[in-house]
Amino acid sequence: MVKDAEVDTRAFQVEANGINVISDDERRGAPRQLFWPWFAANVSVLGLSYGSFALGFGISFWQA
Repeated sequence: MVKDAEVDTRAFQVEANGINVISDDERRGAPRQLFWPWFAANVSVLGLSYGSFALGFGISFWQA
């Protein structure tokens, strides 16, 4: 387990890995933790505004 002091010092270090493969013992987290970055990158403001614009034509929410 990583101590709090170690976590604080690692947070401000320069990333040592580039495009090389990350070994299994250095990997952290789980795929489910990537949902919010994926969601933020795929939901655009324009997509939401287009949907609200289409609602102005009198169609239902699901059609928009």
